[in-house]
Amino acid sequence: MQCVDILVYIVIEQVLAKQNYTDYIDGKPLTMDDAVGAHVDAWSEGGKTTVDNLVVTSSYHNSKMGSLNVEAYKELIKKDS
Repeated sequence: MQCVDILVYIVIEQVLAKQNYTDYIDGKPLTMDDAVGAHVDAWSEGGKTTVDNLVVTSSYHNSKMGSLNVEAYKELIKKDS
């Protein structure tokens, strides 16, 4: 694992712990095996990979979210359930 990958892993683990090991999107239990950092302020728009700019979700939700804002996707999921 490269140094940058290790740092990203550590940041994701810290955020997941702050979320009580639950998925930010649906509140279900989440482990590091399926955890993905989702930027609040999009990385593609200059958002940083920091504890303050990440929430953690499952790889499923991250792939379904596409370019949607995290909060917009979360609201969409609530409407569909």
